[in-house]
Amino acid sequence: MKRSVLIRKYLPVWVSCTMIFIIVVFFSFELFIFMVQKKGNRSLPPLFGNFSTTLSTFSRTPLKKSFSFAVMGDTRGANGVIEQIARKLRQTPLDFAVMLGDCTEGTEAHHRFFRAESREAFDLPFPVLYVVGNHDVHPCTFPVSKFEEFYGPTNFSFEYQRCLFIVLRAINFKGVPSDEESLDFLKTFVNKDLNYDKIFVFMHIPPPVPAFNSRKYTSLEEFIPLFERLKVDWVFAGKRSIKAPCTPLQGEAASVQTSPSISSSIMPW
Repeated sequence: MKRSVLIRKYLPVWVSCTMIFIIVVFFSFELFIFMVQKKGNRSLPPLFGNFSTTLSTFSRTPLKKSFSFAVMGDTRGANGVIEQIARKLRQTPLDFAVMLGDCTEGTEAHHRFFRAESREAFDLPFPVLYVVGNHDVHPCTFPVSKFEEFYGPTNFSFEYQRCLFIVLRAINFKGVPSDEESLDFLKTFVNKDLNYDKIFVFMHIPPPVPAFNSRKYTSLEEFIPLFERLKVDWVFAGKRSIKAPCTPLQGEAASVQTSPSISSSIMPW
């Protein structure tokens, strides 16, 4: 009897406290979402992305005896890894850095969160380029056109220190846009006089060379003869979470290197 009286006496208080707790948690979460969206609506760091304003900085740099760049990728779903990478980048003397894709998921909400992270983490004194990965985009929720609106073109090139750098959209999408557009972009270099010390290519999915037999994409096989024809020296690819050995394609043709996993050190060139 006494227990039932106590229950009737304190039950309203318990219910009220529970409701207050739920309301506080709910509005705290809503406030967090609002703050993330607000930060995600802010502009990217001045030297982040693939826009012409970023790429133009390469042509304004005088010739040097040597230069360094870093590559990294496949950071999606890893808490705190963006900040860890940014700290390593700040501690390393670099000319630029390249993210090889799969840095987030293909929804606008995920990209706004990533932009909020990048605004502070990648506000660096050198350019940071973003190669699109297959997980970064989605035909319905975040198409390639939206990615390009957020970060700039997905097929582009730039010259730096007597070297040519080509960035390709290699995501094995079925439909539009396809990797065929990337092949067409690469073919535009075939008849040009490529008088460079080195030629580098950055792409997300690696072409099917022996080191990557476990991940075959037939649409990417056509890249290999073009790399050889252009005498590409190095191809840096993401997608794999391991650092594979450099593998010659044929003779003096390009070598292919995957990006390091998020637990590995950044690779300065």
